[in-house]
Amino acid sequence: MDNNQDDLQRLANITEEYEGNVQIVARAEKSIKNREGASRRRKRSYKWFLAAACCVLVIVAAVWIPVYYLPTADEVIYYSPSSLRYSDIADVELFQRENGVGFRYFNGPMLQTRAAYARETDDLVYISQEGFVSDGEGFDTVALYVVCMPNSEFDFMRNFDKTKDNIVVDNTEISYNIAISAQNDCYAKFQCEDKYYYLNIVTNKDGESAIEQYVRLLI
Repeated sequence: MDNNQDDLQRLANITEEYEGNVQIVARAEKSIKNREGASRRRKRSYKWFLAAACCVLVIVAAVWIPVYYLPTADEVIYYSPSSLRYSDIADVELFQRENGVGFRYFNGPMLQTRAAYARETDDLVYISQEGFVSDGEGFDTVALYVVCMPNSEFDFMRNFDKTKDNIVVDNTEISYNIAISAQNDCYAKFQCEDKYYYLNIVTNKDGESAIEQYVRLLI
């Protein structure tokens, strides 16, 4: 653009001294100005090209990065308590129908049933039941966790890391551990269909018998 201005200035100087054909001078001036306009258009086109290229890069990054960092099928996702939200379930059967999800559960008036959701995605990750169950002779403390999300990890699972013994109840293989203190603190885990069950029982009864009893109580 500076070259065009220099040419126009030189043309003005020539015009003052040149008394010849005015049309030639006009054509020369027009040619210089057209060249200046073309230069401006090229610069504007270049700027638009850079802007368009930046937009394309942003779009590609927005699509590619989340896909690239999606967890693989074998990757375990840890959910901290703060990453979850909870909702009480008043009617388990109604909850199952409305959400299209099936799982086994205890039926009793002294149990609190809740659904846990991932805050980030709002996915249902597990259902829990906690409370007391009476067998007519006394009360046992029961906690049941039904994990709906495969390859997921929660804080409560740490209590089930030491399960080393195995029994089979109604064709279901169960891994368990019993910590003996004032009462039998039983930890059992098993898979049924596509759900993973974690069952904790605190009882005065024989631990293995209690595990078998409560697994059979699951509806």
